[in-house]
This record gives sequence, structure tokens and C-alpha cells, in this order.
Amino acid sequence: MTAIPVRDGGYWSYPYHQYEELQRETPVHYDPYLEAWLVTSYDAVAEALQHPQLSSAWIEHREDASSPDARLVHDILQRWFVLVDHPEHERLRVAVGRIFTPRRIAALRPAVEARVEELFDAAAGHGGAVDVVSEIAFPLSSSIINGLIGLDRAYEASMPRWGNILARYLAHASGTEALADTAVVLREIDEAIRNRLRDEALPSGSVIHRFVNTTDADHGAVLEAVGTASFLLYAGLEATSLAVGLVTMTLLDQPDLRRAIDPASPEAVSRAVDELLRYDTPVLQVPRIAADDLDLAGVRIPRGDLVVVMLGAANHDAARYRDPHSVDLAATANPGRHLTFGLGAHYCIGAALARIEIEAYLTVLLRRAPDITAAAPPTWARAGRVRVLESLPVHL
Repeated sequence: MTAIPVRDGGYWSYPYHQYEELQRETPVHYDPYLEAWLVTSYDAVAEALQHPQLSSAWIEHREDASSPDARLVHDILQRWFVLVDHPEHERLRVAVGRIFTPRRIAALRPAVEARVEELFDAAAGHGGAVDVVSEIAFPLSSSIINGLIGLDRAYEASMPRWGNILARYLAHASGTEALADTAVVLREIDEAIRNRLRDEALPSGSVIHRFVNTTDADHGAVLEAVGTASFLLYAGLEATSLAVGLVTMTLLDQPDLRRAIDPASPEAVSRAVDELLRYDTPVLQVPRIAADDLDLAGVRIPRGDLVVVMLGAANHDAARYRDPHSVDLAATANPGRHLTFGLGAHYCIGAALARIEIEAYLTVLLRRAPDITAAAPPTWARAGRVRVLESLPVHL
């Protein structure tokens, strides 16, 4: 079967044409390089995301599971609801869900909008090229997600590094990639939380405030706090920041889009964000483990095999979308629900917050910098076959 065909720099900027080669063979492929099954069609991805025998607990199968660093990392990551199955998934998701109630997320919109304006003011103030990733996307996501977590704001400068290292570790469903760095990050978060628990300025209603009576001796409770905080940092920082960068890349490549989206219309901006998230999917793939022998799209997958569910490929399936490689702001050529935020029980709990951040950014960008131009090519952290946008210099 065909491996993911990474040939040149074109893959990193737009991998979806190369995914077509996989989809033409069969919806489910075995990749000998990854030693994993790749699920690429829309229907097969939708089935995989809800398949009862495809387990999210792939972290338990990593080869690095026996080292001291791995035991620390696994103890914490097994408190992420996205990395466990029923019934623990439901218990942990309900606990995190209290942070993401519709009312609370909607109430964050004014603060998000104000933060975007503040970052654009700072970028305009220093003149010259602006790196959208480091100067706007990461500071925006860091401050907003930390408003929910409740760490001292001094730690926000460290959050992009934390999120990036967690992403590198999770990008490899086997092996020891970034294990030592991940253990360091989780110890830093642990220390930051313990310091904050003793801080009289700890804001009520934050994640950490729930653990305010925790003592150093209550190891399990602190681990739960670290698990919740690290999950929110990863999910609410890395993917949303990448989405801001990818939206900007699309607008740079297709200047007609900038003139077609009315920043004064919240409805137009919301529709545009939804289609832009389909067109260039921030999280291209999610791993699963076959909990038992199973059939998926007519292919037999043995128990214990790694399965990579390719959201980005599904969002560009020509059998689902008439013109998958075009941005259709009216959603006439590309109708139907995209799978950017997943499907079923593991649907992204932070989807509404991510949309608010991207909508606020797009509104301010189109209003204040409609003639944005690239100052230099984007740079990518080429972690295996996983895209991470490192920098995107622009002239506002």
C-alpha cells in the first residue's frame, strides 16, 4: 500500500492533493512506514471516529511506557478525556465540560475581541514585519486559555513552548519522540499549579481554583489538576494557534477572499471561518488503537494495530465535496458538515471557543489589514509527517 507521499515543500503548505493518491486506492490503507492503517475517505473517517472497537487509549501502547519519565507522562495524559474510553471518558469530559458551558464561552467573546485588538496595536506599533504565529496567534490563545486555567500570567510566555512539546510528543503514537522534554514540561506545569494553589490572588471559577484545598500530600488531586491544565493548554493553544496561521496563509494565497468577506457581518465571518477550517484543517489526523479485530470500510484490521484517522483527507474527499480544493464562502459547492472538530463522543469540547478566537482574529485582520502581504515564506517544524507552523511573517 501507499505511504503518505511527502515529496517536497508543497506537502507542508497544502497536503491535500497528495492525499488523493491514497483515496483513489481504497478508503483504508496500510502504511508500512508508520506501521499504521490510514483512514482517508469522509465516510470511513466518520465511521472510525464513532467505531466502538477503535480505542482512544493509544497512549497505553507506546513503546516508551516503562521509563520513569514515561510513567510520569502517562500518569498525567491518562487523565485527558480524549485519551481514554468509556466510562472514564464520560467522567473526565463532564468535569472539563463545566469549564466550557455555552454561556461561559459566549461570555468570553468581548475579552477575545479586546485581546485581538491589543495584539494588533502592539504589532502595528513596532513597525516592520509581524510574525502572525509568535506575535498574534500564540499570545492570543495563551491569554484566553489561561483565563480558564488560572495560572499566574507570567507563565503565559512559556505556554507556546509547552504546547509545542506536548504536540510533538502526541504526534508520534509510538517511540520515544519528545518524551524527556514532555516530562520536563509537565513538571513545570505541576510546579506552576502548586505555586498558584498557595496564591491568594487565585481567581475563583478557574480550573485551578477547584483544587484550592489540595495539599502537596494529595498527589492524586494535583495530578488531576496538572492533567486538566495540560490538556487545555494543548487543545486550546496549539490547534487554535495553528488555525489562525493557516487562515492567514489562505488569505495571503487567495487575495480575492479578503474582499469577499465582510468584516462588519458576524454571519459572513462565521460562515467564512467554518469553510476555512474545512479547507485547511489544523489537526490533520488523530490516532486510534484497534481494541479488537474489526472491519472498517470493508478492510479487516487486527487487534492492537494503530489506526490513523485522517480528518484533513476526509475534509477534501471528492466523493463528499464537489470542489474540495476551493474555498466556497456560500457553501454551495461544498455542503455538509466537515470533520475538523471530530464527530461523536469525542467531538472537540473547545470547538466553540476556537471559533470565537478565529472569528475575532479574522474580523480585526480584514478591518485593519485588508492589504496584508507576505514578508517571507512560512516555516514549518517538520515533525515526521505532522504539520506545525513555526512562523508566518507578514506586512500588515
